Amino acid sequence: MRLFIFTVLSFFVVSCLYSEQYVGMNLGTNTMILTNEKHNPKSGWLASCFFGYKSSENIRMEIFFSYLRNEFKTKYNLEGKDTIKSKEYRTFNRMAYMANVIYDLSKLSVQEITPYVGFGLGYCKTTEKNKIKYDQEVEKDQFRDGRIAYQGMVGIRHSIDEIYSASLEYKYFIGSSHIKDHSVGINFAKNF
Repeated sequence: MRLFIFTVLSFFVVSCLYSEQYVGMNLGTNTMILTNEKHNPKSGWLASCFFGYKSSENIRMEIFFSYLRNEFKTKYNLEGKDTIKSKEYRTFNRMAYMANVIYDLSKLSVQEITPYVGFGLGYCKTTEKNKIKYDQEVEKDQFRDGRIAYQGMVGIRHSIDEIYSASLEYKYFIGSSHIKDHSVGINFAKNF
């Protein structure tokens, strides 16, 4: 994994010397689906930052860091009709480190709005926390999972001026065992 990260960073550093660069952030909402359980999809939020460059007229490459969080509703376990025996809490936190390649569909541009498609490959670290709270004691469990992650994306980008742009983006992300994510976010980027 260290070799992969070093190779990607080296490629970006060398390539950035000869191209247009940009930085930005992404805020949005995600829907997490647990494929090994019969839970309804769970909504959460995400925050990301990225650094990239435009290597040609239509191709962009970027390093992308993302944090995703999903919390399940508190589950109450009853003892009898009106007595609460325990409360269960469950959260998922994920940190993803991605290298994305994005292709701008500039032939489909309309009034400074350009659609795009992209693909990302990287690493995701997932932490699942479970807590059961009784009257006098608390039981905690924590599970960690780290693995190769990938994502597909589609979006539209609006050039506000020569320096700033904003995008609306959908991503399909797989980076954890038995978890799939659908997310929608708004990107803000600054060229330099």
